[in-house]
Amino acid sequence: MSVNLMSAIFETTFFDLQDEKGNSTKASTAKLVLLAMADHANDEGEGSYPSIERLCKKTALSEQTIRNTFDALRHNGIIFLEGRSKYGTNNHTINTKSFPKAI
Repeated sequence: MSVNLMSAIFETTFFDLQDEKGNSTKASTAKLVLLAMADHANDEGEGSYPSIERLCKKTALSEQTIRNTFDALRHNGIIFLEGRSKYGTNNHTINTKSFPKAI
């Protein structure tokens, strides 16, 4: 868990995001998913590989909403897919440079 990363996310003003298909994700949804992902990452935003199921439990969002939010976050350069984890889940890095206050 990265408290520094979570603090940076809390302090960042997010706007509604669109993915490459033009689908929209609310800023509040993006922030909530990022906070849940940061709970699994290190201070540099690396090593965030919770399962979709885990993120659904943490956020009370549906699987499809999580997937749509991932698409929007990736499309906007806020997260990067780094491959697969040893547990078979997607391994993401949260792009800390995308926040106004660099960590």
